[in-house]
Amino acid sequence: MKKILFLSLFFYVWTTQQLVSYAINIDEGQSNVFYVKTNSAPVYDESGAVLGVIHKNQAYFYMVKTETCYYIEVENHLGCVSTASVVEGSTTFVEEKLERTGEMIYTTDFTQLTDLDGHVLYTSQPNRRHYAVAEDDTYYYVKLAGRTALLQKVNTALDKGIPVLMYHHIVGPHDGRQSLTSAMITEAQFASNVRALQEVGAQAITMDELHAFLQGEKNLGKNAVVITFDDGLKSNIVYAYPLLQQAKMKATNFVITSRVPTTTQPFDPHKLQSISQEEIAWSTDVFNYEGHTHQLHSQEEGSSLVVLQSRKSLKDDLLISQSIVPQHYFAYPFGQFNEATKQILTETGYRLAFTTKHGYVKYGDNSYELKRIAIEPTTTEEQFRQYISY
Repeated sequence: MKKILFLSLFFYVWTTQQLVSYAINIDEGQSNVFYVKTNSAPVYDESGAVLGVIHKNQAYFYMVKTETCYYIEVENHLGCVSTASVVEGSTTFVEEKLERTGEMIYTTDFTQLTDLDGHVLYTSQPNRRHYAVAEDDTYYYVKLAGRTALLQKVNTALDKGIPVLMYHHIVGPHDGRQSLTSAMITEAQFASNVRALQEVGAQAITMDELHAFLQGEKNLGKNAVVITFDDGLKSNIVYAYPLLQQAKMKATNFVITSRVPTTTQPFDPHKLQSISQEEIAWSTDVFNYEGHTHQLHSQEEGSSLVVLQSRKSLKDDLLISQSIVPQHYFAYPFGQFNEATKQILTETGYRLAFTTKHGYVKYGDNSYELKRIAIEPTTTEEQFRQYISY
């Protein structure tokens, strides 16, 4: 027992001496600085996955601490460092407050981030998104635990954004259709898409997770993808739901609430039927249901009723839709909107809104003008894999 106590004391004294030798003073009263006890310590996200590693002989400023975690700024939000791995202290470094004026990048390999003197601050996993606040010819500068960290450009790539995939109606093998419109794909094509997502290790995230990322409140790896369906069609439940459930993938369904029946209707593959309230209730393990208006999903002379309405009429419609299906996210019918539309969405509590414009969702985008990637019957497997590649 004495030997164990002696070794423990020796280890503590040795660790303290190592830190002091690096011009660092240990001060248990310091409230927001810590050091790694051993050579390194992992940094975890909220799921327990390792984001990267911090290193000894460096001062790290933490945002908040709990019994189990010290939370530091890393990537686009916070990461957890186990309290068992660190010791609090003080430092001559001043915590830096860097403005977000740059762009998102991602690591292409295991990559060391250094301080301004070349000492290793952090080792990042590959395919992790970091927010660059500045750059020069050789480095990107990122925020890390209250410090400026240098990330070599040779080990990074510019982040093209998160693919938000847009689907509508799915046609089964025995539905008898001779041709497909741009808003339809076959069950076989959708199954192929799901397999491709699995093969590249895609992480199908929820709207809440996307919103948190865009707010700088969540870290996301480069493999994040969002799956969306417009119109709330029953074919999504019949064909897409079991495939997504088996693949353990989440998706968002933007429903037209005036078309949602209370009870489940028998499936008729020759009709465009809507998901029922009963089906909404039991399918939330895969789908989260969001807004696509109550009864404004139509056009007059090519213009969406959404942009033709008075402010009051549009607001009333959205409030009715929210009373039927609680919702915080919106897809514009036919992709049409104007400044008044965006303002009313803000007033009624919507956090994000999606267009039909082709492209990726990037950090810093207007929250009410987000792009998507339409998957159509003419979308080849090669094109789809390019959309989701990282």
